[in-house]
Amino acid sequence: MNKQIIRLAVPVSIFIFLGYKLAGNWNNIKKYDLSINWLLFLTSLIVLDITVIFAGWIWKIILEKVASKKIGFKTALQIHIWSWLLRYIPGKISSLLGKIYLANKNFGVSKKSLIIVSAYEYTFLIIASFTIGSYAFLNTSFFIIALFLPIILLPFILPKIFYPILNRVPTQEKISPQKIITILPFYFINRAGVGAAFFLMASSITGLKPEQAFFSGSAYVLATIIGLLAIITPNGLGVREGALTIILSTIMSQELAITLAISSRAWSVLADILLVPILILHKKHLK
Repeated sequence: MNKQIIRLAVPVSIFIFLGYKLAGNWNNIKKYDLSINWLLFLTSLIVLDITVIFAGWIWKIILEKVASKKIGFKTALQIHIWSWLLRYIPGKISSLLGKIYLANKNFGVSKKSLIIVSAYEYTFLIIASFTIGSYAFLNTSFFIIALFLPIILLPFILPKIFYPILNRVPTQEKISPQKIITILPFYFINRAGVGAAFFLMASSITGLKPEQAFFSGSAYVLATIIGLLAIITPNGLGVREGALTIILSTIMSQELAITLAISSRAWSVLADILLVPILILHKKHLK
């Protein structure tokens, strides 16, 4: 009961604080031309959903390499999207368990192998997200973080170090150093795509300049991984918005940063809703 109260209190408190700040500076918001460019907004939704589909394809590749068997993409994509949507359930574990259960049922892959796949998936995701996201600090007083974080993470990408660390488990399901190198770039491309989608969305509302693309995209990538690691809230609710507001406030007014942070939540939910037809159209592929 106490955990449920905390999981509810944290995001609610953050949103109340952001809303209070936004209301207090509402007159300043009126200075901005916040008319939506619907074509740009729609494009941003498409790009964001493409990154989710792409992530499903990457998961399929890892699964094939670990299980040493061919996996059908349509079924793998359905499982990935179901897992993706289960992020909205508090605790984060529902998404992981759901993916393991469905993959075990549909592909006959052992649960131990699927746990190994998840370990690779989240490790690659964290490395790519923090490396790309760290560059959001390049134009701030925190630029040292942007310089040293990728250097700190680099040893974990190098096969001779990464391979023994991640494969130190009592199982034969391992990915060779060569395969690790071929998979990691896909996660960097995926995270870059997520950042690009956010920039398009932000530009559709506030008209961000092209030179702000890299910073704003990196800021969103960093905020999303911070939200993912915040296990006390469903889908990083509140935590992601708070982190994004803090980072964006270094290059724009606080009220505009809050507006974008809150808008990004509604935008990402809308993008997730647009993924539902994929589940309906390919329902017959899933057991």
